Amino acid sequence: MIHFIHSFILDPYNRRLIWTIIRKMKEAGKCIILTTHFLEEADVLSDRIAIMTSGRLQAYGTPDFLKNQIGFIT
Repeated sequence: MIHFIHSFILDPYNRRLIWTIIRKMKEAGKCIILTTHFLEEADVLSDRIAIMTSGRLQAYGTPDFLKNQIGFIT
């Protein structure tokens, strides 16, 4: 089963609550598709990230792969 979650409409408290739920679902082996405008959220919660602009795929990979592509240093 695939779960679709839209977190951009949540207040900060409930957004963190959803993060906890997503982590538990992930640990249970569930596939989750998260749509977000927050890269921090995608970085923390995702195994893979797809970045789209105007309906077209612009970038795809693990959070670390994408950060390396733009020269992001942690």
